[in-house]
Order: sequence, then structure tokens, then C-alpha cells
Amino acid sequence: MLASAPITPLIHLADIFPAEAVIIDLQHRAKAGVVAELVHRLVETDRVSPQAERLLVETILAREKMGSTALGN
Repeated sequence: MLASAPITPLIHLADIFPAEAVIIDLQHRAKAGVVAELVHRLVETDRVSPQAERLLVETILAREKMGSTALGN
């Protein structure tokens, strides 16, 4: 008899990306500016501490240099 994998609960995108964290009219178009703007919104919505903002932006941009995580433009 095969052992079954444990059932994992579904993750709803609305739980990860609350409406107040969504930016409809991004001011930046270049990757670094967009990342900084998105991370700043996380700070504004108390999802990231202001002290962690710069490090998080730098970390995301360093990861992007290894290979883009985007699914297109």
C-alpha cells in the first residue's frame, strides 16, 4: 500500500496580497524602482518593518541578478 502525502491547506492569494498592498498605478518602470516601490508598499501596510526595507530591496534585486523570477514583462 502506498503512503499518501499529507494534505496541505490551500493558500489564497488574497491572504498573501491584501487589497491595500496592491498598486494599480506604479510610478516606476525599471526593475529596481518597481521592486523598491512594491517593498515600500509592504512597509506602508505594516507587512515589513521600515528597518528591513532597504535590505529586502537589495536582497530581491540580488536574487533577480541570478535569474529573473518574472513570468514575462
